[in-house]
Amino acid sequence: TNSHGDITQVNSTLLKWLGHEKDQVVGKLSFRDLLSVGAKIYFETHLMPLMKLQGGFTEVQVEMKGLKGRKIPVLLSAIGVDGGNPDSSHYHFTIGDITQRKLYEKELLKARKDAESKTERLREINTDLERFAHTASHDLQAPLRTIVGMLSLVRKKGLVTQESKKYFDLIDKNARRMRMMVLDLLDYSRIDSETDKLKAVDLNDVCRQAIEALGETVEESGAEFQVDQLPEVTGSEIQLSRLFQNLFSNALKYRSEQKPMIRVESKVDGDFLRHSCKR
Repeated sequence: TNSHGDITQVNSTLLKWLGHEKDQVVGKLSFRDLLSVGAKIYFETHLMPLMKLQGGFTEVQVEMKGLKGRKIPVLLSAIGVDGGNPDSSHYHFTIGDITQRKLYEKELLKARKDAESKTERLREINTDLERFAHTASHDLQAPLRTIVGMLSLVRKKGLVTQESKKYFDLIDKNARRMRMMVLDLLDYSRIDSETDKLKAVDLNDVCRQAIEALGETVEESGAEFQVDQLPEVTGSEIQLSRLFQNLFSNALKYRSEQKPMIRVESKVDGDFLRHSCKR
């Protein structure tokens, strides 16, 4: 453009983008005429003063307008060329079409909003599940306590015959096992609230608690445990206890007819502590 902003030269690429013919633009339109309303205001209030003060600008995002109201997002750069007088001075504009990039940005924004929406929905579902788990486990404890209490009362009153003893033992065993499952469910419902409360945990205590929680199963299987001196770690005591309990439970459940021998070891592996449960 000349120093007044009138277009003096234009290449075929820009004409194709805008849908104009060369004779419709050169000598007839100013650069402002190619901009959308908002971009024109911004150009006149910000970019023109910048060009006069600094001689140009680099990669400013504006909108150009094509035929039939079509808007084209572009990156606009400009540099002024001083010819010594207003008639020979002019500006060179470099324009890059970023339509595809804007589409990508729009898709990314939509994908992020969708992901945030789904994350929020999953958070709500997780909260509902935790609330249900807590309520269900809490409510189930009462009838289980009644069953276990009644069985104990029946035994004390000597109402269990030799013939029915195995059935009462089976009922008692499964009632206690179910009570343990309910307590596990209650602990699980508290995991998220406990996760942030990380503290120093002695794994020897955790291991001992896990063995005690499986007391009846350990006694029935005749299992023996060999536990090395374990270190202290930073973590959630509940989750670590459940971890060891599940490992021991699986070791006792999936075994041969031989009496199980379970060994717990700990060793340093680089920046980590590696714990193993071997049978």
